[in-house]
Amino acid sequence: MNNTELIKRELEKFDIRFTASEDHNDIFNELAAYLDHLVVHNFNTLISLLYRMDISEKKLNQLLRDASGINVGTIIAQLIIERQLQKIEARKSFVPKNDIPDDEKW
Repeated sequence: MNNTELIKRELEKFDIRFTASEDHNDIFNELAAYLDHLVVHNFNTLISLLYRMDISEKKLNQLLRDASGINVGTIIAQLIIERQLQKIEARKSFVPKNDIPDDEKW
């Protein structure tokens, strides 16, 4: 499974559903549009979502200050995808090793 599929699967855990294919750009654009919608229509849900995803408030605020002319949904989508990739990589590093001989297993 590639990273785009894993990211899509991770985001679905937060009830973010996609109509887009497995194309990274399509998923990114759909996520950015969804986040823009939340900024305008349901800001409390957005804040809750960012908290549950463990998005750094400090980093988000810095990016929003520095990014003039960039869509807010795009900035947040980049942070979310970056964070999901970090989680995916962390899980890969903690995959249990199955190097115990069969005769020593319980």
